[in-house]
Amino acid sequence: MKKFILFDFDGTITDTGEGIIKGVEYALVKMGKDPGTEDDRRRFVGPPLRQAFERFCDMDTPTATEAVRVYREYYREIGLFEACLYDGIADQLRRLKENGAKIAVASSKPTIFINRLIEYFEIEDLFDFVAGSELDGRNTDKAAVIEIAMKYLGANKEDTVMVGDRNHDIIGAKKHGIISVGVLYGYGSREELTATDADRIAENVSELYTIISEL
Repeated sequence: MKKFILFDFDGTITDTGEGIIKGVEYALVKMGKDPGTEDDRRRFVGPPLRQAFERFCDMDTPTATEAVRVYREYYREIGLFEACLYDGIADQLRRLKENGAKIAVASSKPTIFINRLIEYFEIEDLFDFVAGSELDGRNTDKAAVIEIAMKYLGANKEDTVMVGDRNHDIIGAKKHGIISVGVLYGYGSREELTATDADRIAENVSELYTIISEL
């Protein structure tokens, strides 16, 4: 088993979709935009938000930045807690820790929100480090947060794995030459993960542990 395991957060450790989807709807309606369907808004779970507003809503950067600000009016007080841990993930993280793994979060989600949820779910002991983005937009790129996490852990690329549910998790891992494991229980599809050449794909949480332990 590899020593350093990096995990995406939304769609990999926690199912935060409900709060994100409702937050996006809140922002678009408040800005006088068409919120689209729930499936349209599901695309926002995972990618950096400003880029998602630009891509999915055809916004320029200043408008997308304002959309993120409005979204956070809802998310920081309500949407953040419209979430749950994926069934069995805490037990699997604990098993990895017991077998000597160093575990970090590497997410485009703001660090302040990740830490609030980790505390809310009482799983602080399962992580050696949390690498997330800043509220001012810094470190939203997945490769950037992977680099921060690896530097903190003292990880080398030969002994590091990145786990996530979306294509940007796989792309970020490849930029650092580390093994990538995609998961299908989150918000990405098999087609999305295979298109970016994920090294392994886990159908569920139990299979994820098996795959990591065999690497």
